[in-house]
Amino acid sequence: MKPDSTFDSIIIGSGQSGNPLAFFLADQGEKVALIEKGKLGGTCVNTGCTPTKTYVASARRAWELSQANRIGVKVSTNPKIDLAEIWKRKETIIGSSRKGLEKGMEENDKIRLFKGVGKFLQPNLIQVAKHRLTAKKIYINVGTRPRIIPGFENVRYFTNESILEIQEIPDHLLIVGGSYVGLEFAQIFRRLGSKATVLEKGDRIIHQEDPEHSKMVQEILEAEGIRFELQSNCLSGKNRGKSQVEVQMDCHGKKKAVRGSHLLLATGREPNTDLLQLE
Repeated sequence: MKPDSTFDSIIIGSGQSGNPLAFFLADQGEKVALIEKGKLGGTCVNTGCTPTKTYVASARRAWELSQANRIGVKVSTNPKIDLAEIWKRKETIIGSSRKGLEKGMEENDKIRLFKGVGKFLQPNLIQVAKHRLTAKKIYINVGTRPRIIPGFENVRYFTNESILEIQEIPDHLLIVGGSYVGLEFAQIFRRLGSKATVLEKGDRIIHQEDPEHSKMVQEILEAEGIRFELQSNCLSGKNRGKSQVEVQMDCHGKKKAVRGSHLLLATGREPNTDLLQLE
């Protein structure tokens, strides 16, 4: 099986490692192939750091207005939250980042961008769309995707990616998972006006942190009106009509259910390496 093109290096994935590596290798005089199945920039630019911090900024302003009376600044009316405008601002910011990357790639004659899923045919041979590429060095920077736990396959749910596309504030956001992603969105949407309930199977949130930190963060979020259901082994989800979703849980050996208008699954990430045909 012969290649169509030969490179010094092939990079699979244009995320936070792939992009700077491509430019670095090109500066060293290497001929580089960069493969990307989605949008340039990977998770951080498109569905992670950049868009969520844009939402955090808007939520922070809303929270500051809600607290203004406490420090002697009289706010006569409640602020109107326009999620569609917040979404537009987010799109403008990430669009600018992507355009900068695209321009840099186009102007660099050492880098060639291939769109599609990269798969190994041989140890040094990669198939992407109709192209077969070869190089002595192949860098894997494929990142991760949201993990969907069993029992929720047929429920109306959002992930950290899809919830960034909604245009209306949820009435009551249920969040399965009490780690970084779940807590960030809980605070964002609570500050924007939603009710928020976090369902965590462990006995504390962000269990990677020290117990004291977990407790402190939970107390801060509870003071903002976020509810927590700990030691909740979330068994399954169920659609309730067209406007509600229900999560059925086993809490302390007792079955219970909680309903909301929207459901966010923040149940971890899984690697995209299964797309590479490594076997």
